[in-house]
Amino acid sequence: MRVDPLRHVSRGLVILLLIAAGLESMRVFYGTPVLASEVTVGRNSDQQDFKRMTEQAEKLESQGMYVAAAEIWQKLLAGTEKNIGQDHANTSLILNNLGVLMRKQGKYDEAEYLYRKALIVNEKTFGETNLNIAISLNNWAGILYIQGQYDEAARFARRALN
Repeated sequence: MRVDPLRHVSRGLVILLLIAAGLESMRVFYGTPVLASEVTVGRNSDQQDFKRMTEQAEKLESQGMYVAAAEIWQKLLAGTEKNIGQDHANTSLILNNLGVLMRKQGKYDEAEYLYRKALIVNEKTFGETNLNIAISLNNWAGILYIQGQYDEAARFARRALN
C-alpha cells in the first residue's frame, strides 16, 4: 500500500511549504525572458510601455493600492491578448499576477478563476511539464488550502511537484 507523504504533514506545514515553493517559483518565473521583450514584435516603445506599466502595477500593489494596481493589470491583459493572443506566456503571467492581487484582497473565487485560466494558457503554451505550469498549480493549491479544501490542495501540490 502506497502512503501519501503529504497526508501526515500538519496543515500549517503544508501551507508554509506551498508559500515557500511559490515564492521561489515566482522568482524564477519573473526571471524568464518572456516579459516585455515579447509583448509586441516591432516597436521599442510598446516594450517599454509594457515594462513601465508592469513596474507601476507592482509598485501600487506593494503599497496596498489594489484597485489601482488591478486597473493596470487589466489594461495590460487586454493589450496583451489583443496584440499577441490569449495563448502566450505574457498572458499567463498577467493572469497569475491578477490572481495574486485577488488573493491578497480575499477574493478567492476570482483568484481561483484567474489561476485556472493561467494554467490553461500555460498548458497550451508549454505542454504538460514546465515550471510555469508548476507555478499555476501551486498558486491554485494555495487558494484551495485557504478555502479549507485540503485534499484538493494536496492533489494540486503533488501535481506541481511532478
